[in-house]
Amino acid sequence: MKQIKSISAIILLATMSLYFSACNDEGSNNDGNFGNSSITVINAKVENGENYNSTVKVVKAMAYTSFNQGIVIGTGTYSNSSFTIELPTTVDEQYLELILPNFGLGDNEGIKVSNPNVKTCSIDIYGFDKLNSPYGNQIVTFEYNTQLPSWTSNKDDRFHTYGEIIYVNGDVTITGSYYDSDNTHFNIFLKKGWNIMYLETEEVYNGNSYEKEIFHITNNAPNNMKWWAY
Repeated sequence: MKQIKSISAIILLATMSLYFSACNDEGSNNDGNFGNSSITVINAKVENGENYNSTVKVVKAMAYTSFNQGIVIGTGTYSNSSFTIELPTTVDEQYLELILPNFGLGDNEGIKVSNPNVKTCSIDIYGFDKLNSPYGNQIVTFEYNTQLPSWTSNKDDRFHTYGEIIYVNGDVTITGSYYDSDNTHFNIFLKKGWNIMYLETEEVYNGNSYEKEIFHITNNAPNNMKWWAY
């Protein structure tokens, strides 16, 4: 995962369904509300995806840590505003990072981590214009969000949630809060394997002036999560 302290830059970035193929004790469900279930396959219907049907040919899931920028760990084709990517069951140790530095938390006293030895990485998903060449041009980024990602501050759209796809090599629970220029609150359980981590975001204004963001990082998926292209 990109460091939490930089999430405001990541998040500040017509109606169809999406689903993740999920596995948990209750079985799969296809409405996006699968809580802390683990995932193995991403099946996405992109809300505004028709704009890219003629240009995007292949979709790549790329793993990130603070020191590892963009290792392709899954690919799929793009057609009719949709894509499917199968994720590997495990991720090689060389592509993982300890969870505290990966989250940008260090030894923050306000955060409790059940197992600080757990390692992690997150993925971003991009669309490219060539199927068989590693040098295809990146056309678009795909993001799981309650609204179209935008870098334009609009206090009328100050509440939104971003879904981060994250791998952990062991079960871990993170709770607690820390405060800097923004406020960040954790209450999340990550199961060994792939998970969806939801970053509920509130942009706080003082009159018309932007003041800060408040993050709640949880397993709770809003009903209106969708895939977007931007």
